[in-house]
Amino acid sequence: MSTCRFAENGFYISPQQTVSPCCSIWSDDNWTSPFESVDQFFTNPKILDIRKASIENRILDHPACIICKTKENQQSRSMRTRGDRLISSSSSNHIKRLDISFGNTCNLDCVMCRPDFSSKWNKVVETMPDDIKRGTGKKLVKNTTMTYAQIDTILDKVGKKLESIVIKGGEPLYDKKAQYFLNKLSDINPNVELSITSNCTIINQEFLSKFKRLYITASVDGIFEIYEYIRGTNFSTITSNLQKLSQMDNVNVQIAFTASVFNFLILPQSINYWKNIGIENFQVDYAREKYLSPFLLGKKNYIKIAQSNPYTEGWKFKKPLKEHYELHENYKQFWNKHRGMDWDNIDVSKY
Repeated sequence: MSTCRFAENGFYISPQQTVSPCCSIWSDDNWTSPFESVDQFFTNPKILDIRKASIENRILDHPACIICKTKENQQSRSMRTRGDRLISSSSSNHIKRLDISFGNTCNLDCVMCRPDFSSKWNKVVETMPDDIKRGTGKKLVKNTTMTYAQIDTILDKVGKKLESIVIKGGEPLYDKKAQYFLNKLSDINPNVELSITSNCTIINQEFLSKFKRLYITASVDGIFEIYEYIRGTNFSTITSNLQKLSQMDNVNVQIAFTASVFNFLILPQSINYWKNIGIENFQVDYAREKYLSPFLLGKKNYIKIAQSNPYTEGWKFKKPLKEHYELHENYKQFWNKHRGMDWDNIDVSKY
């Protein structure tokens, strides 16, 4: 049987302001549509076609769902399988879970990101050599943002009925539109299960305390200068902020670690670091860009880490091509200059 609760009761608004049932479909132009209103849950032909496939028990055969099918074939967790835990099973034709980004407004330019998810990344692309832009596919994009009127309409139509909300970015705790949404939401549905994916460089404990069930997924991809190279901001600030969040009674903190050639070797040490300050929940994924992949570390190094960690033990090694190593080297040299740091002088082994 092949069904999906996201297909039947989810609604996703991407940073590019397109809609689909879930975030796994965001980059497929064939199965996304420009955001107009939450009424598209009931009227959009693409969303309805995907929902029909789920109702007919054939969701993994739908062309929009190739990412989930691929992950499940590799015995990895997919958005579809997560839906069984995240969305209630009662049959009803309404939005139960809203996954929303208010645009690409962000205060960081992380090495594995792109302008679609970070407004600051447009400035990176402006200074990037043409050969690296061609190799990585990085290009300038129009910065996007939802209107206040659209936010009001979403809350008026579905705000009180939602079981859960996921807010992503951009950076939600930096984006004024996200703050506007959260202020209004705290008045009409403070008991909603609220999840925020954030870089946690900016937090407001008084503001966040308004929600009864708050889950913060902190995007943190390393420790000390490795983190600072990847994210371009001060690591001590992140440590302080996560300590404060982990001590709040209404907040559950999870670390989201994007594994890459820059940080995979210190994944165990990173997990231990956060466990020592009281954070026990972790989510580990790997960079899909071949020039950033942890496979670039070589099979022996990769397998040593992957097989010793419960979050990665099912990962399979894929041998990179020569051009992936070459592009990575050029990309690294660019970021050395951009960050004012020299990656090759960072001693990963000391951790």
